[in-house]
Formats: sequence, C-alpha cells, structure tokens
Amino acid sequence: MKYQFHNSIMVALFLVFAAMLTASAGQTDNSDSDDPAELKKAFNLARNAWLSADIETYFTFIHPSSKYVSYSGYTGAIKVKNKEDVRQDAQNQHQRWSEQIDNMTFICQDKTAIVTYNLIRTNKSNGSEVRLKTSEVWIRVDENWLRLHDHSSDLTWRFENAIRAFERTDDKTAPPLNAVVVIGSSSIRGWRKMIHEDLAPITIIPRGFGGSTMNDAFHCVNRIVIPYQPRAIVVYEGDNDLARGYSSKQIKATFVNFIDRVHRQLPESRIYFLSIKPSPKRWKLWPQIQETNGLIAEICQKHPQLTYVDIATPMLDAGGVVRKDIFTNDNLHLNREGYVIWRNVLKPILIDRELAFESKADSLSMK
Repeated sequence: MKYQFHNSIMVALFLVFAAMLTASAGQTDNSDSDDPAELKKAFNLARNAWLSADIETYFTFIHPSSKYVSYSGYTGAIKVKNKEDVRQDAQNQHQRWSEQIDNMTFICQDKTAIVTYNLIRTNKSNGSEVRLKTSEVWIRVDENWLRLHDHSSDLTWRFENAIRAFERTDDKTAPPLNAVVVIGSSSIRGWRKMIHEDLAPITIIPRGFGGSTMNDAFHCVNRIVIPYQPRAIVVYEGDNDLARGYSSKQIKATFVNFIDRVHRQLPESRIYFLSIKPSPKRWKLWPQIQETNGLIAEICQKHPQLTYVDIATPMLDAGGVVRKDIFTNDNLHLNREGYVIWRNVLKPILIDRELAFESKADSLSMK
C-alpha cells in the first residue's frame, strides 16, 4: 500500500514539475505528441545504452535537471544525476545483476509522458530476484523526448535489505562450505556475537534476521542457505508466526516446505529445529507454542535427517512457568543466561552428530 502512495505522490509532483518546464518559452516542440511511438523509441535507445554501459549515449536522453528519487521505507533521498555516478551504478549493477522489464505502460499527453514498468533484477550468482516498480516522467524538448525523473519502489519482501547485507558479506569473505547454518529470527540474530564460541568447535554460519517467520526462512533458502552447501541447518522460527496470528498447522506446513526445498538441492543435509521458546511477553501464547512444537516434533520423529531440539522446557521453572530472569528488559529476547540454556541443550547434540564432519568444513570454502 505504501508503494502505491509513493508512486501516486511522486507522479503528481513529477507532472507538475514537467508542466512547468514544458511551459517555458522556446523550450519545447508544439506538435502533438500523444502518439507514444517516438517516446518508445527514445526509451529503448536509452535503456540499451544503459545496459551496454554506454553512458555518453545514455545521457543524450536525460534532461539536464534530471534527479533520481530513491526510497527506503518511508524516507527518500534525491540525487542529481551525473555521469560518474551513473557509470558507477551501471558497472555495479551489470556485474551482479541481469535485468528485464514487464508490465510496461506509456501514457502521453501533449509534451509530457509517464512510463511505468516492473523492473526484475536477477542475481547472477544465486538466481534470486528483486522486483522494482518504476515510474518515469519524460518531456518533449524541441524534437526530442528526454527523461526528467524516475522513481522506483521495492516490491520485494521486507527482509530484502537484511539478506542483501548477508550477500555483500559473503562476497567479501566467502563462508566455508559443509558448515552448519543457523537461521532464524531475532533470537538467532541476538546470539551472533557468542554463537561461534558457544558452539565451538562446530563451524557455524549465523544467519539471523529479526522479526522473521517460518515463511521468511523458506523464502530465502536459495540465498542464505543453499549457496553455503551446509551439511546441517539449525532453524529457529515460529515465535513471530504465532504472534502474528498464524496457526500451528500453517507453521507446520511451511516447515515441511522448508524441508522439501532444502532436500531437493541438499538431500544429505540434516535439519535441527529449535523448539519455539516461551517468553513472559508472549506467555498467553504458550498453549499454541506447545501445540506447534508438538506438531514439529512429530515430523522430526519420522525422518532420520530431522532432529527436534527442546530448548523450551529448560526455560521453565519448577512450576512450569517461564523464567523471567533469562530475558532482557523487553521480556521477549534472551539475555546471556538464556543463551547459556540454549547452548547447553544444543551443543551436545551438535557435538554428537556433527563433530565427525568438521575436518571437511575446515578445508572447503565458497568460491
């Protein structure tokens, strides 16, 4: 919804600005330009120049006052285009991404036009996609169509920036192959500073992104799990799912899909599911947590490559109520003592089942 709002506002502003420019005396051609044929030709020539990194030609289709509007959430940054910025953008984009366009529309009125389309960028290394909704404003100056403004809104899911950050880190320092990936929500992200030490000597690749659900983990398997060719995967999800109203059966179904996606590409990989934790803040969800944990445990019992790891029970006191002393002030996230409980449960299991494969993890790395 916010992207529709952004597009509407930006298009309205662009049209006003374009009208002001086209009204300037002696600056524009007075012929009728409702036929988009010439506009399409200019657009295609500009795009081909961009794709071939021919920046000199590309700039012949850009209005001198052109600006690029870039949004992140509800905030935006306006940058004046210059050749060096565009050249650097083109080089960076083409090195990592291939591009294609769909759902294109051309709307011409007098000397002003709007071009809208979906831009699909595909990562050349892992096949992941980023979808951008793009709107461009073009104006006719003398005999030529020139692009005045363009605005793109990211249509991809809300964790795209977090996953891209992992990918940038991987590009700089390749993680080892055949290690153990630990993926999950903020409870995994919060463990990142100590997880290597806590689970040593097992080689760990931590990939926690706060607020995520089982569906989010499933969504990014091909980007931050499969490329590492892990021998095992530790998963912590379901906490946020229940808080957002997803049912136990829905979480179970998505976990099954997660397993299927992993095992289609890594049939020998073992998967460890960390049970959904209780917390003071979400204690009212404890019955649903127990139900979900039970469903996941049943799945794991039926498959030799799946292991259910009960970290929930040790977090309860003698009366069966969640301990408050193992959480931070928000009563949701673990403090150090809470992570020690997780370590004491998970580490012996990984040592027993994964230690024998450590020498291979140490000798391999991503290229």
